[in-house]
Amino acid sequence: MVATRPPSNQTCRQFLDAFFTKYPNERLRDESCGVLLLLARKVPMPGKAGGWAGGIVYAVGSRGCGVPNVMNRELEEAFGTTMSKSTSGQRRLGACWTSDAASHTSGRGT
Repeated sequence: MVATRPPSNQTCRQFLDAFFTKYPNERLRDESCGVLLLLARKVPMPGKAGGWAGGIVYAVGSRGCGVPNVMNRELEEAFGTTMSKSTSGQRRLGACWTSDAASHTSGRGT
C-alpha cells in the first residue's frame, strides 16, 4: 500500500486560482476560498486536491443545477476530477457546514 499525504491548503488554493482565472466570478471565488480556509482548520481532507477544490466550488456555487456559466465537463477538466467525486465531496462539505452552524448557534440566547 502506498501512503499518500492529504492535499495541502496551498495546492487546493492553486486549483481555485487557476479555475477563477479561466472562469471569473469574484463572489464565488471569495466564498470558495473562505470555505477552503474553514475546512483546512476543521477537518482532515483525504484524497486529491482537485477533488476538494472542485467539490468546494460545486458546493458553494451550485443551486441544484450546477455552477453558473460552467458546464459540468468544464468543471471536471479544470479540477482533474469527475462530478461523482465532486458531489460526494459536496455532501461531506454540507455535513461540515451543518455541524459548524450548529456549534455557532448553540449557546446563544435564542
